[in-house]
Amino acid sequence: MDLVSMQSDVEMFCSCPVTVRSAYSPWDPKLSTFEPSYITGAIIDLRSSKADKTGTGRHLYVSRSGQAESFLLELLLFWCSVASFSSPTQPFLSHAGKTSKRKHLTRRMVSAVLKRMAKHFGFYEVFFSSHSLRIGGMSCGTTANMENTTLCRIGGWNSDSNARYRENVPDSGILSVLDAHQMDTTVSLLSSREVRRMLPTSIQLRS
Repeated sequence: MDLVSMQSDVEMFCSCPVTVRSAYSPWDPKLSTFEPSYITGAIIDLRSSKADKTGTGRHLYVSRSGQAESFLLELLLFWCSVASFSSPTQPFLSHAGKTSKRKHLTRRMVSAVLKRMAKHFGFYEVFFSSHSLRIGGMSCGTTANMENTTLCRIGGWNSDSNARYRENVPDSGILSVLDAHQMDTTVSLLSSREVRRMLPTSIQLRS
């Protein structure tokens, strides 16, 4: 099979006027030749997850619609520049360097970082793990009055069937809530004080 025709789990959208294609895979050497500003977004193909029992899969989108999303896109581009991809079949987050040694990103690594962040902000770290990202995303989205169908689609929850029918429709994503908050004071997010109130009462009393 021609490598050019193979689709990777992550694709970058390019608006460079001299290119013939609008999307490039992380392994494509041409991606590094474009100015970062020409990369306008990315699509992440989630083929499976714990919440997706049927293996339907879903898409997540990252654009430059705001500061938070732009920063995430820059991080994705930076990883593409150092991971030394050579094939679209290589895992996006578990491939680094040109040697045979590979760095695998595990749930334990993510949880360790989250616990350090929780401790830094004065929270009881035992209540924070990789699953906190899903809880935090749903909580912040609900606080900002995002549609439940959108939240279910982004998080992959099956509690709302309407979300599954729109699984491949581009949406702003959960980071748009943060960007909207920076530009619109009517949008509210959870403060650190409100997060503390979500913890068990016995833990609140220790703070």
